[in-house]
Amino acid sequence: PREVVKKATLLLLFLGLLPLVAKPKIAVVNMDVIFNGYHRKLSIEKEVQEKIAALTNSPRVLAVQEMDAKLKELAVTVRDKKLTPETRELAAEEFNSLAIEHQSLIQEMEEYLEQEKRAETQRLVETLEDILQIVHTEIAKIGKEQDFDLIIELEGKTSTQVSPIIYLREKNDITDLILKSLNEQSPENFNASPQVTE
Repeated sequence: PREVVKKATLLLLFLGLLPLVAKPKIAVVNMDVIFNGYHRKLSIEKEVQEKIAALTNSPRVLAVQEMDAKLKELAVTVRDKKLTPETRELAAEEFNSLAIEHQSLIQEMEEYLEQEKRAETQRLVETLEDILQIVHTEIAKIGKEQDFDLIIELEGKTSTQVSPIIYLREKNDITDLILKSLNEQSPENFNASPQVTE
């Protein structure tokens, strides 16, 4: 794509000009490893997953389940020929009445679950955007502390999906350094073993 070529050209131009001033100090980071090992990102994903899973025990879901059981019980009564016609008729009337209410409850439950799942998903997206800003800030901070001229995303997965690295004779991979710094304030029970993508 034209945008990739443009970025690659600018990168080569930049790398070509730097030696005229001083030997460039370049580092790379693997954003996949950082994201998959950062305690805040893992925590919000776990929290959202647990909240969505907990919806199965919400009052609306339980109400539908209770009515399901009641309808099955009434259906058995209606079919039980050992019972009197009056008893079976009353059960049939109650079944028909509850069946209408049952459809309404199912619709309410489905709308509620969809709304709650959508809200949790949106919260996850917004939090991940905030986390990405935190990661970028940390990378910039460590870049300044380590006196790097340029830090490049190793896999090129943050924009065009194509790595911006054309050739790099020596690379300083500071992924672990960034991740360690980000996780310094992680909870005591946090345990992540990110795998570097080859």
